[in-house]
Amino acid sequence: MSAAHEVELCIPADPAFVRIARLTASGVAALIPFDVERIDDLRITVDEICSTLVEVGRGVIRLAFVVDGSSITVHAKIPLDAAGEIDADRFGFTEQIIDVLADSYEFVRTDSDATFRATLEAGTQENAGAR
Repeated sequence: MSAAHEVELCIPADPAFVRIARLTASGVAALIPFDVERIDDLRITVDEICSTLVEVGRGVIRLAFVVDGSSITVHAKIPLDAAGEIDADRFGFTEQIIDVLADSYEFVRTDSDATFRATLEAGTQENAGAR
């Protein structure tokens, strides 16, 4: 694939639907030269992102998987629930996991929504955690 392609997915902010996001991530990763380990890295990253967004949001998680050459960038966004608070210990663990698996990532929380972005490159994890 030479040009960037985007796959969009919307799932309810419900833990039962996170599996669909993981399956979509696997399917998208199969389009580029991700080996089995890197596909698992992407699936785990998506799982952590969605689980965090389920915890703080309401309504629908909007995901976009952008395939560009040998990388995939996951964008995920959800409107915030007024009562949704991030458990600091759990989020710290999530950040540790994503930091090991992704080549770069970012989490932004505003007054109205929460957004994650994570990029994984094909090949080894030697660049992972570079943020």
